[in-house]
Amino acid sequence: MPHEEEEPVGSGILEEIRRLRQEHKDAAADNKQALARVEKSIQDVAKQMSTLEKRTSELETRVGNTEDRMTQLEKAVVYLLQSEAKVAAKCNELEARGRRKNIRIHGVEERAEKNDVVGFVKELIRSKLDLPTAQLRIFSEDGTNRTETFASLKDAASMLRNMGISVVEEDESESEKIRHDILSGNWTLVTSQGQSKGPA
Repeated sequence: MPHEEEEPVGSGILEEIRRLRQEHKDAAADNKQALARVEKSIQDVAKQMSTLEKRTSELETRVGNTEDRMTQLEKAVVYLLQSEAKVAAKCNELEARGRRKNIRIHGVEERAEKNDVVGFVKELIRSKLDLPTAQLRIFSEDGTNRTETFASLKDAASMLRNMGISVVEEDESESEKIRHDILSGNWTLVTSQGQSKGPA
């Protein structure tokens, strides 16, 4: 009888050992699967890190190129601003020079000459002054001289104006004096540099 009781106890132990071994096997298999999953996750993370490093490197390169381009553009903008300032100064100078050479005739509306300033001034002088034929000796700034014959002192005044000489008609006596000075050769040409030249 005692022998019969020992048998179930031994078989129970064996059964328990088998069960424990199976549980161990199952746990080991689960651990292997979990490790495989962890390894795969680590590989995925490593791949993502590699991709991110590559993208970061590309971004750094692009940022560096953009900074270089910005530096070049800043230099170009500075150069263009300086050039624009020079051009603006030149335009202002040319406008001022153009204003200095403008002819203002009192009593004549602005822009009345339209596109033919010389013709308009000639006609204006011809219509306002009735002066006889005049012969002038004209001295240029380079020292050469030439003789011009005009139908009237109106035309002579126009020529003088074209040379940058201001001609002002104030009254009849002043007109007569100018006519006398021109016809007698007693006149002085004032150049734009302020030098005076008279008849030879």
